[in-house]
Amino acid sequence: MQITFTLQSQYTGTEYVAGPFNISGTTSGNVTYELATGVTKNQLISGYEVTTEYSTITGGTIQSTGTCTNSEPWLIGAAPTTVDLQVYGKDLDLTPANASIYYTINSGTAVYLTTLDPLTNNCSFIGEITGLTLNDVVVIGTDQTYALDGAPSSTCPANASGDTTHTHTIGVTSGLDYVAITIDSSNNL
Repeated sequence: MQITFTLQSQYTGTEYVAGPFNISGTTSGNVTYELATGVTKNQLISGYEVTTEYSTITGGTIQSTGTCTNSEPWLIGAAPTTVDLQVYGKDLDLTPANASIYYTINSGTAVYLTTLDPLTNNCSFIGEITGLTLNDVVVIGTDQTYALDGAPSSTCPANASGDTTHTHTIGVTSGLDYVAITIDSSNNL
């Protein structure tokens, strides 16, 4: 049996320091086996594959053994087949102007996350795009062509660059993915 363990994209940033990790598996008969030890964060970001002879494994635990000693359970089962993209945003302007924030999926029709609503100065959840799949390309921008920058996380970038859109490619096969944008409504490009 082959099992691939992959760290979700929202935990790949530098603010999440953990590991190394030990991975165990538990069979349907409630017997636990050590599957891997000393797995690094980078290995989990790339996708760490375990091949095991224990074909009745139904789940197990991933345990951080470094400074942080948290553990998380995992299960084998029917995985969801779609991705929901959570979008976070903020405006650098101290008196934010209205912004119409849109997105397109794979160069399709523009859909709006906000319509003439100002973003706050704090990074906050602004909407969710549902029904995506691995490698879908989502482009986010504003009708006002404000300076904009984006990041593949729930943490908004510190600055808005000279771009007017941000392109995010879905990098997970199911569950949640994250993108954060920062605009500067005082800077039309």
